[in-house]
Amino acid sequence: MKKVVNMGVWGMGIVQSDEYCEIYERFMEEYDQGKPLSNIRNDILDEYLEEFDSNDGILHDVYFAIGKAEWMCGGVSDEVMEKISCIIKSGENIVFYSELEATESDLKLRQKKLEIFLNSLSTPRGKIKKRKVPMEKYVRFNAEKLPLFRSGDVFAYEINGKYRILCFVS
Repeated sequence: MKKVVNMGVWGMGIVQSDEYCEIYERFMEEYDQGKPLSNIRNDILDEYLEEFDSNDGILHDVYFAIGKAEWMCGGVSDEVMEKISCIIKSGENIVFYSELEATESDLKLRQKKLEIFLNSLSTPRGKIKKRKVPMEKYVRFNAEKLPLFRSGDVFAYEINGKYRILCFVS
């Protein structure tokens, strides 16, 4: 079942929420920019907890997205895992969905998806997601302005405090 709610689409899957998708994408963008996981988590939570009451069902998707993103990046923080576990085990999320007029079969499906989600977050991920270097961090050289190099020459340079080496081969 999918319903239109405030110009958005939602369904029974964990990722079928505009809020979830927005938070997850934001988290991953900041992660790829090199920001520490705890800073990303705290910034997002501070923003949403300021805007919504701590019992608001919208925050379920915020915690779910943060939890999934942290899991992808190396492990879910204790704070987030505890909150997700509480939301799922207490039935808060099912109550929230029933208030949105989900059918009985939809609620059963949602409960099953929540249990699978909690189980997956409880299992360590095999490998940590590598950070993607944003394209603007790449340096492009204009060939006309480069000095002539020969095969075997090595060129070292620094960008943002990190050293890079360029080796010329032919």
